[in-house]
Amino acid sequence: MYPSHELDRLAAHKARLRRKIALRRGEWVDAAAYLARPLDWLDRTIAACRRFLPLTGFAGLPVDFILQRTGLTRIRKLSTLIRWAPILVNLIRGFAGRGVGDTRT
Repeated sequence: MYPSHELDRLAAHKARLRRKIALRRGEWVDAAAYLARPLDWLDRTIAACRRFLPLTGFAGLPVDFILQRTGLTRIRKLSTLIRWAPILVNLIRGFAGRGVGDTRT
């Protein structure tokens, strides 16, 4: 049907295409890994925050007490923020857990 030199030429072309595809695939993998580094860091940071989030309620009260005892008026706003932070964090977590149109009660 086809002459053998034509089949050999097509086989060589196919081999070149496969090498080129493999090379490009490796380049795309490297580029995706480079782009995913910040996302990996963000994911690990969020996981660490979630791990320590239950402790914020216990840690916020002593820090608030120490800041109130210093008597610095600048820090009073920070003290108020620290006092209410666990409640705000829990509220945000509660709203973040529900999607739009979620009917769970």
